[in-house]
Amino acid sequence: MLKDAAPLRRLSGLFGGEVKPRKDGGFAWAVSKDNLRRCIESVQPYLLGKRQQADLLLEMRGTFENVTWKRGIAPPPHVARKRHELTDKITALKYVQGELTPLPTWKRGEMYAYVAGLCDGDGSFGVYRGQGNRYVPTVQIGMTDPTPVAFVEAMFGGTEGNIESDIKKDVHQLVLQRGMAAELCKRTAPYRTLKHEQADIVVRLHNHIQLWKSRSTHGLPVNVIAKRQAWFERTHFLNSLSVRAETNPS
Repeated sequence: MLKDAAPLRRLSGLFGGEVKPRKDGGFAWAVSKDNLRRCIESVQPYLLGKRQQADLLLEMRGTFENVTWKRGIAPPPHVARKRHELTDKITALKYVQGELTPLPTWKRGEMYAYVAGLCDGDGSFGVYRGQGNRYVPTVQIGMTDPTPVAFVEAMFGGTEGNIESDIKKDVHQLVLQRGMAAELCKRTAPYRTLKHEQADIVVRLHNHIQLWKSRSTHGLPVNVIAKRQAWFERTHFLNSLSVRAETNPS
């Protein structure tokens, strides 16, 4: 589910399926069963997390293909059992802690595109305000699967740690600040479909800080501090909209 329908419409254009509004103001997309295999097989080479679920879904889809019984007729008992077993396995994986898997070797553009997708879905771009007039451009990515987080860290750096969550699995969080955050924003810009304004502010703030590093020896002018405060407030506002849209139940 996303608060912006545009990325989901792109998926719909590629694989069919409907994009529908949700009661909480976001949008959801589901691929049709006829296009499920094509969809999964297309993204499988780029999956770092949820690969097991994808494999099980393909196996499940296989139980509906090339069948000998007519539509509307119950499947044979062994097929029904197989479907129940696969459903239980897929459901159980939601509660299994992800394990670190080997990082892939992709082309540079593919790697940036993958990180862009993580940022669209599980990342945030913002400004951290420290003591006094300290404003720090920051990118955060949080996931229950450690492999995508480790992938981003290997590419751009950052500090990884676990954060508390109301779900049963640990959440692995990567925090990138200053130059590392700006570099990620610039490299992923051609591939991101969401959070453009927040990411642009991260880059602008980093450039602003670098510019005034050499200019100011006796404190920052009031207008400079005011600009950074405005960026801080703007990203906080935009991110609060995103959180409300992505966490409200429907």
